[in-house]
Amino acid sequence: MSKNENAGTNVLDAPQTKPNYTVPLIAMIVVFFLFGGITNVNGILQPYLEKVFNLSSFQGSLVTFAFFGGFVVSSPLGSKAISKWGHKMALIIGLLGTALGLAVFFTASLVAESALQAGSEVQSSFYLFLLGLFTVGSSVAILQVAANPYISALGDPGTADSRINMAGTFNSLASVLIPMTLGRLLLDKNVLDAISDPQEKLITMVQSIQSPYIGLIIFTVFVAVIYKFVQLPEIASISSSDDSNEQQESPLKYSHMWMGVLAIFFYVGAEVSIAQYLVKLAETQDMTFLTKFIKQSDLVGTYWGMLLVGRFAGIFIMQKIKTHQGLIWTAGPALVLLAIGLMGISGDLTVIAFVLIGLFNSVMWGAIFPLGIAKMGPLTNKASSYMIMGIFGGAIFPMIQGAAADIVGVHMSYGVLILAYGYLFYYAILGHKVKSHPELKEETEAA
Repeated sequence: MSKNENAGTNVLDAPQTKPNYTVPLIAMIVVFFLFGGITNVNGILQPYLEKVFNLSSFQGSLVTFAFFGGFVVSSPLGSKAISKWGHKMALIIGLLGTALGLAVFFTASLVAESALQAGSEVQSSFYLFLLGLFTVGSSVAILQVAANPYISALGDPGTADSRINMAGTFNSLASVLIPMTLGRLLLDKNVLDAISDPQEKLITMVQSIQSPYIGLIIFTVFVAVIYKFVQLPEIASISSSDDSNEQQESPLKYSHMWMGVLAIFFYVGAEVSIAQYLVKLAETQDMTFLTKFIKQSDLVGTYWGMLLVGRFAGIFIMQKIKTHQGLIWTAGPALVLLAIGLMGISGDLTVIAFVLIGLFNSVMWGAIFPLGIAKMGPLTNKASSYMIMGIFGGAIFPMIQGAAADIVGVHMSYGVLILAYGYLFYYAILGHKVKSHPELKEETEAA
């Protein structure tokens, strides 16, 4: 069965009708909300699992490596799922896969709790946690491959970045609410300090993760069931069959596209690394001002809150300027804030500078993704899958920073991010320019 024959889907790019994309847009916003929250709990999970399993910073970075490693494996599968069954079924597959991964993670917590209560070896359950994270990451990759080009196509291509930023606002809202809630449950210093027995403290930490993950599993399955009955039209311009000769061409032959993949790699890597080590950074800094207003466990949520503010503003600002200009005016200030944070003038200023980078990270995804898939025509789905594979930077950079942190300390380990923001600034100025594209031949013939 071809994707255009699926029940509940229709191709709405027909010239005789003007599609109403309100329901599909809302559906995409729900997906962005869900994978935003699930993706960004890693900044809380890493210090949590490091405490439970007594891990080094580098070992702890396996948390993000497992999660984002799934993107490399399943991003091409997402493109194939779209080609075979359509965007709707690909989204449902991604949602159910996410629920499965969350269930594996929940099971790992039960195994760890049992081992701790029996006083036996607990390290093996850490690998079960990693398997759950890998499964979740693989499934979220499918959601990303389906959702990003789909929402870009829901209207005028010139305002695609605004739609992605609007969905990204809800993505950031989840990125604030879920990590902050989970952080208070897992890393509440007052609760943990009240328990004197180290073994009992670890058991309490493991138990505290179980209820939140049951809630996430139920919510994810509920959304998947709802999607089964929601009418999601297929967009003809991005739904061409992979069986055509044009689709066999590699999107990577186009410079703006493969440079866009690298831009996603560096952007996600930097964004995740900043959040991943904020709690550990705060523990090493002498903060006399911030601690009066915010808990250390809330720093990750505050960082993602900066993205929420920036993405909300970006909905309006990005409509007034060109997409690459938005990337210029965010990558530049991010570099400045990174330099200020690395100077170490004071503990408060260091943490504030790194947290504020989130404000400028906010619209980068919404700028990079449309630039990377610009004018890809029948190769849009494949290009999208490659762009999503760039999210693997979220696995690599935390590992690099973790290794650096074990050598030079958490504070100076943030210096590895200079490379990331330097490249993003270059892509904004030169790398994004379209020198050739799949539609060029058609446009030449039409002229």
